[in-house]
Order: sequence, then structure tokens, then C-alpha cells
Amino acid sequence: MTLQQTSVIDIVGIDRESGDLTLTLSDTWGWEAGEQAEHLVLLEAKLNTYIAAIESGEVLRQFAAVVGKPEAERRIVVAVRLLHTPSAIGLNFFERVNVILEAASIGFDVRIGLGDEIRMKQRSLCARFGVRPNYPKLWEKVGISRDWSPTGYPLNGLRNRPGSGTCGWYLWSGCELSDDPNYFMPLHFAHLKSRSDSVLAYMALPQGWRFLQAPGYEDVWYDENVDQE
Repeated sequence: MTLQQTSVIDIVGIDRESGDLTLTLSDTWGWEAGEQAEHLVLLEAKLNTYIAAIESGEVLRQFAAVVGKPEAERRIVVAVRLLHTPSAIGLNFFERVNVILEAASIGFDVRIGLGDEIRMKQRSLCARFGVRPNYPKLWEKVGISRDWSPTGYPLNGLRNRPGSGTCGWYLWSGCELSDDPNYFMPLHFAHLKSRSDSVLAYMALPQGWRFLQAPGYEDVWYDENVDQE
């Protein structure tokens, strides 16, 4: 299906891991200035189709028998699969949609790429340390040091409590952590890959966890001193 088919739901299926009823929207459009405005108009129209289908109850009635759970126990998720990394305007749009869907008790899962390679790596790493993954949203922000270098080893990360549009992660490179209050700057999680894809596998670790990475070396641990309040 294409984004221009705004009245069509692309894919309906059951998530193997969670059992959620998932309505997937495939978006192959770019985010350049020349097409972004039309892109957002089409995307909003298509998402409205998904929301209407869910709120009418027709999707649940049609697929409840597939999973065998009562309607009251069914969690529904709208999943958007993007071919291209969204702009800041696109990420702000998704953040607003998330607020609307949360109020309606509908899940919202937006990922970049047609595959789940990064998500699989995150899930595998969390399983290795016996913790439940807490995946950042694409529109949430990380704090990244102003002198960050993907080769400025060691690479460091710690996750505080998420909130106020952040996912809780703070990332810095090198052996010293500056006490400068302006040391960290905000970066959308969706744009982290362009700065350093080597740290993405750690990003689903829950709050309180830290990592230190260098060539041939890795340390991952829970730090009880990290702010948990």
C-alpha cells in the first residue's frame, strides 16, 4: 500500500512477542522541505483512518478470534514503519500523535527501516543482563556531550529517569565527565544513529543502567547511585 491511499489500512497482524493487535502503516516518503508538507497531510489523514477503525470497534471484532482473547483484554497498537529518518518537524508531529493515542489507550510504535535489526540487538542485550527492555521513542531526546566523538573512547552512557520529553540517556566520550551545566545538548533519539550507531544496542536498558565501550572492551552495569527518584 502507499501513503496516498489514505483510506486503506496497510497491514493488520498479531505481534508475536506481545500478542498485541497491530495495525501497521508503511511510509516510504522522504522528509525534505519540498515534500514534507504534503507528506504530513497524507500521514495525518491515513492515521485518522486507523484511529477511526479502532474506535469503531470493527477491527477488534474482526480479529479477536485470531488471538482468542476477549476484547476487553486486547491491546491495540498503531505501528508506523518509516523508510527515512524524520526531520525535527516530523518527530514533533509523531510526539503529538502519541499524546492523542495514549489518551485513547492505543499504543504507538514508530520505527525507522523496514527491518528490526536494531530492536533485535537491544532485546538481545537486555536479555543478556536479565532486564526488561525500555525502548526510547524516536521523538524523545537524549543528552549528548558537546564534544562527543564516536571514536573518542571510551564511549559512556547512563540512563536517568525519563521525563519532560527525554528518554533519560546521557552520552559522553572520553575518560572525563565535565561538570559544565551546558556540557550536554539535546538530540532526538531518531538522529542518534547519524552521530554514533555503535551505542544504539544499549538504548533499551532501563533507568539506572550504564555502559562503557571501547574497542575490544565492554562494561555494562546497574548503578544504584544514578538518580531513581
